[in-house]
Order: sequence, then C-alpha cells, then structure tokens
Amino acid sequence: MLCTRLGRLLPQSPLPAQYPRLIRRCVLTVGEFDTLSDARDLMTQSHVSQLVVITDAMDPTGLVSKRGIARLLLEDGSPRASQNFHVNEACSYSYQKIRSDLSFAEAARLFETENASCAIVSDDEQISGILTETDLCQYFSLSSPRCLKVTDFMTTAFAHAKSTYPIIHVAHMIVSSQASIPVIDEKLVGILTLSDFLSMTDGGLDHDGKGGRRKKA
Repeated sequence: MLCTRLGRLLPQSPLPAQYPRLIRRCVLTVGEFDTLSDARDLMTQSHVSQLVVITDAMDPTGLVSKRGIARLLLEDGSPRASQNFHVNEACSYSYQKIRSDLSFAEAARLFETENASCAIVSDDEQISGILTETDLCQYFSLSSPRCLKVTDFMTTAFAHAKSTYPIIHVAHMIVSSQASIPVIDEKLVGILTLSDFLSMTDGGLDHDGKGGRRKKA
C-alpha cells in the first residue's frame, strides 16, 4: 500500500494546521435500504469509492464500497441486477473510526493493519469527516522527499489479463487482488477497473464464465 510505505518515512506528528482540508468534511451517505445501483451511481458521480451507510434515524451504521458491491454480486450467483439488491446486503458493519488529532503516519499504519481504505473521523458521537487512502496519498505527496521516485514504491508483481479472458474471471481478480487490472496482449491495450465492472451490472451477471450482461428475455 503506497500511503503506508510513505507513512513509514514521516514523523508521527499530529495533522499539520495547513492540511485539515484533506479530511473530507462533506460526508456522502446512503440509506441502508437504498438500492446498490443508487449507491454505485452516487459513487460514480461523486468520484469516490465508498459511502457511509445511515439508518432511518440518520445514524451511521457502516460503510459500502465499490469492492463490497462487486464481491456481493459475484458471490450471489443469481441473475438479480444491482437495482434489486439493497445496500445493507453489501454493507460492512465493521469500520474504522479515528480522532482528528491522529497523525497521518499512524493513520496509514492503521489502514494497513486493518486492511481499510477509509476511516470515519469523529471526536465525539458526531461524524466530523472521512479520511481515505486518496487523502493520505495527497498529504504524503506534499510531505515526502522530492528524491523519491515511482520505482521506489511500485509493485512489480501484479495481476493482469488478456483481452480474450472472460469478464467474470477478471472481475474475481479485481475483487480479490487489486482495484484495476491491466489488459495486456502483446502490449498494454487497456485497463479494467471496479467502476467498469459495476457499470455492467444493471442487467445482472452471467455466472457461467462467459461474462457480459445477461440478455433480457
């Protein structure tokens, strides 16, 4: 995880005064009985990968992510489309909560230890913001030494696919290993992401290994 590796290079100091803007104060929420297609569309429109799930009483109860939605659709094995699932079916009720005075280096280590991609920021019972891997990387990009290069942190052992692979197989690779899969024939021809996969789910999934949308009768 890039933000964790960078975090090891930085002192464990509290969040500097010039960086409170990195904590997202506008927390995007979705109801636990809204549809997965509603949650997916909100994430796509807002360029985020997870939402805070709230109850009818407006209390936070968990998190729903693109990866969680994709995992549910793959594991369900039925022809149901994403608009026929509810958010609570893909919601993770175990989520990280941190205080606003936690150092970014400690936050990065927490993300790695708990395999988390975001955390709710709360100094009391009220949610004051949300911190994501993207926010951490933005902070570290401003704080890390300029001598560091991509080769210092890139992963050389990565999953990839060919353009002839069944889409359902590549989707399993995305959910289990990495958020995007480079498509390589003799050379790089494209990248398949979680967002690409979720855009195919309105018509339900073909679980026979051939992939693609199910044809409506």
